[in-house]
Amino acid sequence: MEDNTGINNAGKINIKEQGEGLNNRMQILRCYIKEGNDFNERYNKELNGQVNNPLSNTTEEFRKKAEESARKMDGKLP
Repeated sequence: MEDNTGINNAGKINIKEQGEGLNNRMQILRCYIKEGNDFNERYNKELNGQVNNPLSNTTEEFRKKAEESARKMDGKLP
């Protein structure tokens, strides 16, 4: 009977240690997932900022050319 109790306790300890190891691995995995999500969020914000930013270089050049063309055409349209 004592042997069974000892084996049972050893089994409980082993299961607890496995659970702690799994918990540690899951915490590491959550950290990697969070870092990946944070990176994606920063990347998407930067990408959207470049596309939607009216003061970006390309957009500013097009705006200047459009204003220049509008000034040249001013008064020439019927």
